[in-house]
Amino acid sequence: TLKDPVPMWKYIISGGTAGICVAFVLTPVELIKCRLQVQNAATGEGAILYKGPLDCLLKIVKADGFTGLWKGHISCLARETPGNMAWFGTYEFVKTRVIQRFGGYERLDDVPLGWTMAAGACAGVAYWGVPYPADTVKSKIQTVPRFSSMSFVEVFKTVVREEGLAGLYKGCGITCARAAPSHALLFFFYELSSNWLASL
Repeated sequence: TLKDPVPMWKYIISGGTAGICVAFVLTPVELIKCRLQVQNAATGEGAILYKGPLDCLLKIVKADGFTGLWKGHISCLARETPGNMAWFGTYEFVKTRVIQRFGGYERLDDVPLGWTMAAGACAGVAYWGVPYPADTVKSKIQTVPRFSSMSFVEVFKTVVREEGLAGLYKGCGITCARAAPSHALLFFFYELSSNWLASL
């Protein structure tokens, strides 16, 4: 019930654990995605390094070995671990604490889906807002040649020195603005589906 909820630290630890695990899968995918996104800027307009995702994967393995697919993994871990802690923690905090206080609901089943959307929007903003500097560092390691052989800390310090703290948050505003409605819908349909399946 909302009056006797699961302790928040359990949600946060669970989210962090999920983030650690998912980073191992996300790093190669993110690397290929970022390489494909910046290839024109990196080589000049019209110059194509990669024909597609598979070609990109094969060329990375040929140049850097199989482990090269995990270039930027520490940065991905630094994003996904706190990001998922913030994501799950914020969603459950808003849904079980804030809503219970202001809505007066006693059971999760009684919470309107509109409140679920609000909790999801907050969770999405938290997911990106909290670890955004790590995402900036990850993208630079994976796509900018002069950063490719540098450590997470070295790239972090370089960005702060050259661009200031604001350099770590370039694009954060629009990313959070995108995250709010998308995560609101994500949790809306998650809860809607869960309620429907529970009724079967």
